[in-house]
Amino acid sequence: MLRPFQILRTLRHRPLRCEQIYRQIAADIGPETRDLIRARARSVQEHGYERYLDTSYYLRLSVSRALALGLDDGTPRRVLDIGCGAGLFLLVCRHLGHSVQGLDLDWIAIFNESVERFGIPRVTHEIRPFEPLPTFDGAPFDLITAFAAKFERYDTPPGAAIEIWGEPEWAYFLNEIRQRLVPGGRFHVKLNVTADHFNRRPELRGAFENAEGFETTFHDAKRISFRRVA
Repeated sequence: MLRPFQILRTLRHRPLRCEQIYRQIAADIGPETRDLIRARARSVQEHGYERYLDTSYYLRLSVSRALALGLDDGTPRRVLDIGCGAGLFLLVCRHLGHSVQGLDLDWIAIFNESVERFGIPRVTHEIRPFEPLPTFDGAPFDLITAFAAKFERYDTPPGAAIEIWGEPEWAYFLNEIRQRLVPGGRFHVKLNVTADHFNRRPELRGAFENAEGFETTFHDAKRISFRRVA
């Protein structure tokens, strides 16, 4: 099975399977829905988020992520996607036979329209330090994902240096995640920050490596994989 950091390589290693799944889902969505979403994205400029509704590219990317995580092996799983955006990754997961749940904010209209049209269940919630995650239908989950996550940033004035969570914030958050995973369940996170994230905060490596109840593997400066072991 490919590891999370090999997500884009999936397009090279399994291009036929990726394209097969993409075409199946694209046919299910139908051209009318795809065209409507693209038109909505062109007509509304929302802080650059409209680029995520390039359904051809991001649906293929979502398929490759699902394949990299081994989600096409026929085993049904319960999947929670934090920061689900337009819901394309969960759309792929559902197509592959999994139960899905999203979490995100509701202030981006094009995302709201997309998850509604795709019928993706979504809990509206803002992740903040030292605050519990909400209650989810379908929990505990077999897999929790967070692609391009920014929840570990503190609000700072425009132009100011980005402040990110330290060890106490991550310890609290990971405990919340652990409680929502089945034993052996996985949490994969890709942080949407500069590539030197962990170089600037090397103490976080120790925090993740010693995360209570988890086995932790580092993939690169922005991607981390956890498996619940207790």
